[in-house]
Amino acid sequence: MTEQQTTTPEAETHPPSSNNNTNTSMRNNNNRCRPNHRNSNLASMANAERNFKGKIEDLPVIGRPYEQTDTYEKLIDAAVDYSIINFEEGDDLTKLLEKGENDFEKSSGMEMPTLTTAEEEVKAKVYVYQKKTDLYLKREHLFGQNKKKVFTILLGQCTPSLLTSVKSSTNWTAKND
Repeated sequence: MTEQQTTTPEAETHPPSSNNNTNTSMRNNNNRCRPNHRNSNLASMANAERNFKGKIEDLPVIGRPYEQTDTYEKLIDAAVDYSIINFEEGDDLTKLLEKGENDFEKSSGMEMPTLTTAEEEVKAKVYVYQKKTDLYLKREHLFGQNKKKVFTILLGQCTPSLLTSVKSSTNWTAKND
């Protein structure tokens, strides 16, 4: 062997320097992949919110903080129209949705019938009283059922992040009933 061909002990124990650079760049690429993976998760979550349609696609969606979206008032107007069209006696929910008045008698325009002494003497009036009472109780029951439906719809139109915020509110448990 000539002097130029002899190997040094350093050359035998360490791989060529081009391999060192490749290994280092691979490690750096691995470290770069983690934030990119996180960014792709954030992007997919943002995409999910951007593409969120709500439970009923005909109604507007609220709760997208990064976009111009329909206002709460537009959602309430659409929910009023939807409840009138799709629920039996759904127009009873108008005051509840528009003004927050949870009063069946005001919403329905009905009052619980009362008897007077003169009415008790006449069977026809008692019959009318019973029918009015039945109608009142039926409408009151429908009012409760429709309230559950419409608030389920309203919550279904909120983006997942808005819904999480609403449910974490201190008033959620009191109004959840």
